[in-house]
Amino acid sequence: MNESQTQTSIASMFIEKAIEFLALSISKTLAKKIVCCLFLVVGVEISRCAELVKLNVKTIRKHKKSLDSGNIDELFISGGGGRKSSLFDYESVIVEEIESGEYHTQQEIADMAFEKTGVRVSTSSIKRLLKKHGIKLYKSASLPAKADVEHQREFYEYRLLPLMKASKKEKIGLGFMDPSHFVMGGSYMGSVYSKQRRYVKTYAQSKRLSFIGSLCYNSNTMLYTTTTSSVNSVAIIDFLIQLANDQRDKPIHLVLDNASYNTAQAVKDAAQTLDITLHYLPTYSPNLNLIERIWRFMKGKLRRKYYAKFMEFKETIIEIAESTTNECKHEIETLITDKFQLFDDLVPVSDISYIRVKDDGVA
Repeated sequence: MNESQTQTSIASMFIEKAIEFLALSISKTLAKKIVCCLFLVVGVEISRCAELVKLNVKTIRKHKKSLDSGNIDELFISGGGGRKSSLFDYESVIVEEIESGEYHTQQEIADMAFEKTGVRVSTSSIKRLLKKHGIKLYKSASLPAKADVEHQREFYEYRLLPLMKASKKEKIGLGFMDPSHFVMGGSYMGSVYSKQRRYVKTYAQSKRLSFIGSLCYNSNTMLYTTTTSSVNSVAIIDFLIQLANDQRDKPIHLVLDNASYNTAQAVKDAAQTLDITLHYLPTYSPNLNLIERIWRFMKGKLRRKYYAKFMEFKETIIEIAESTTNECKHEIETLITDKFQLFDDLVPVSDISYIRVKDDGVA
């Protein structure tokens, strides 16, 4: 691409962004018309104007005729959105109600607007209003009901951060340990391209493969073992032995939850014998255990297809687990960071939902 082509490309991108910005307050049709007329008054040729603004030549000639005849006012009227919205005088009331309520569809908002203002509008009008005020449909995130958010913050700042810093300096080996259970069937029904929904047979008996894994914080690699039996304290002790044999070069510190098989006295005794320091998370704190991100990644990959046989199901899970250290390593590196989701900066906006307070203190 030569210099002239590069400049043209940059100009086109800038104009497109400028039109999108103007369309937050006015209709896109009117935004294009205004940009087009600005080019015309500074002498840009009609053909070039059409190329830049993406309007047809006939429309641009019409705008130029209005400019030449001095009919400026008519250039600021657009049949679709240049006129004042019927909700214009009530927008602040509607936006405030949206922010403090629970609205899931544009039709629900249109009904609310009619109830509050007596003005009946289409969902298209609501869509423009939402875009203008930067309101989007967000998927709700979960807030653990029993989590102690202050304890989580304390654990993160005074326990977890120092451990991660020590690990980065290679003074310790830091792992995030947790079992995860992959049950054949259930949510692993898969998706296929088809003209109609496919129905697949469910399983007469529940079969599952359980992982016990530890994510090494420094290398983003996972040591794991699998079992088709239940996870218990004996299985955890066996895994600790495996971990100790694998990482002999520096002291091992493990972050894990408060499940009964983790807190059993036999497990604590084994850890002490193996010179492994256990750091138990606050209760209901999966958000502080980095290996949860690996399990979520693996289950997302697994859900893509249906598995008719348990052996195929098992082999696929193990392949995905192995991929985290080779072909999918880059994806894992983007997941495993020192950023954790904490909940002590949430403020209520309704009886059931919360929003996060921004760094500048503004919600």
